[in-house]
Amino acid sequence: MKTFFKLASIVAVTAALVQTIQATPIVGNIGFTGRATYDTGSAGTATGVVGWTNSIVNGTTGNFTTVANGTSVAFAAPWSFNSGAVANFWSVGGFTFNLLSSWITYQGNGL
Repeated sequence: MKTFFKLASIVAVTAALVQTIQATPIVGNIGFTGRATYDTGSAGTATGVVGWTNSIVNGTTGNFTTVANGTSVAFAAPWSFNSGAVANFWSVGGFTFNLLSSWITYQGNGL
């Protein structure tokens, strides 16, 4: 009988843990300002970013309002515009964004 109660207790604790370990959706927007240094002299011909300067938060809503405007943001570099996954593409205030992929849909005039 003791074995049954131990097993029942383990099942109950496991079920309780499974129910409490759920991701909470993130709702809202976060904006950034700063400067990107391209791998060429022009955004019109660049294929990626080699560095970021003065990257800060500039505007938040929803869950992101916990991050103050002016907070420094860490961006991954280098970054190819035609990339696959980039882990930790940006992070700030306990939030991290993992980029799945990126590509250029239009790049014109060589400017």
